[in-house]
Amino acid sequence: MVLLANWLAARFRVRRLNWLFVLLFATLALNYLLPIKALLIDPPLLRYALAIVLLFSPIFCANLIYSNLFRDTPQPSTAFGANLLGAMIGGAAEYLALYFGYQNLMVFAGLFYALAFLVFFWQFRRAQAVTPP
Repeated sequence: MVLLANWLAARFRVRRLNWLFVLLFATLALNYLLPIKALLIDPPLLRYALAIVLLFSPIFCANLIYSNLFRDTPQPSTAFGANLLGAMIGGAAEYLALYFGYQNLMVFAGLFYALAFLVFFWQFRRAQAVTPP
């Protein structure tokens, strides 16, 4: 999913990242609301395809957002460092799934991505205030 997102971001420029954030939160909500047991269907090939699309769609959306932001940033080292920090915090937070369960892990992911969206929105507003019309 990461490779596919990077490939798409290299070929297509997304002008409004807000829609990607909406898609990200929608996929997180779908992962939260749809129990994994619902994917136990036949034939197995369809089951695996649905599981891949459902479980990895938030990762795909997040990578589309990051790839577009990283391509357009004037400070790539800062953006890469922030991404590494987020990956470390997110990876450590994955262990919360052992206690809270996979479904509830989506709530934590949603909170982390909401924080990322607020930082993105704040930076965007700040950049628009600095640049003359």
